[in-house]
Amino acid sequence: MSFSIPYLLSVITFLPLLGAVAVLLVPNDAGKRWTALGVSLVTFLISLLLLVGWQDGEAGMQFVENVPWLPAYGLHYALGVDGISLWLVLLTTLLMPIAIYFSNLFVHDEIGPYLALMLALQTSMVGVFVALDMVLFFLFFEFSLIPMYFLIGRWGGQNRLYAAVKFFLYTFTGSALAAGPAGAGAGADCLPPGAGCWSGGAPIILVMTERPERPPPHSSPARRRAPATRRSTRGRARCGGLRRAP
Repeated sequence: MSFSIPYLLSVITFLPLLGAVAVLLVPNDAGKRWTALGVSLVTFLISLLLLVGWQDGEAGMQFVENVPWLPAYGLHYALGVDGISLWLVLLTTLLMPIAIYFSNLFVHDEIGPYLALMLALQTSMVGVFVALDMVLFFLFFEFSLIPMYFLIGRWGGQNRLYAAVKFFLYTFTGSALAAGPAGAGAGADCLPPGAGCWSGGAPIILVMTERPERPPPHSSPARRRAPATRRSTRGRARCGGLRRAP
């Protein structure tokens, strides 16, 4: 079946984000739960149109949306799906209603912000799978760190704040360092002057500024050298023909 729906991928991507705003505007908790679940279900039903309109045997991206974003830098708002990302999008839109349904059974504290962050996370995940522009992909990927940080830090388990900060710093730093070389390889015209050089040299700076490991506080230099001293004493005793007293 062949049909064309303008900006179908944009609707699937940003509808959960609009639902997140609607969840925050609903006054009562019951309304927030039903609004989040309804938005996620509608998003899943709309995403099934991708499967219905998919053209088997056609090479390349399908449902492509390409709008000039920053022409001076060669950036485009470009979305599309292939045979792999199609199923990743469908899997994401299928799992989110399930996750929201079971979250409503176990999460009772500040349910509104929780559901809004879940829907915002869905927008970032779908955006990562459909983005065709490197900078757009990077923005979607970095945007996913924001809801994940608050979800882990507020509703996580023990040591959740430590886990949230560590997750954010490690993921953000790694993706930022990879953005420069990836952009230089994909096309240096899309990046400001010097961005690729800084990102490529940042790992060297991190290694040079890394602090050396300190010994455990319970160990002292005398204790660490004691076994070596005993071994050397025994060696000298054997060489001199001496025997240890029983």
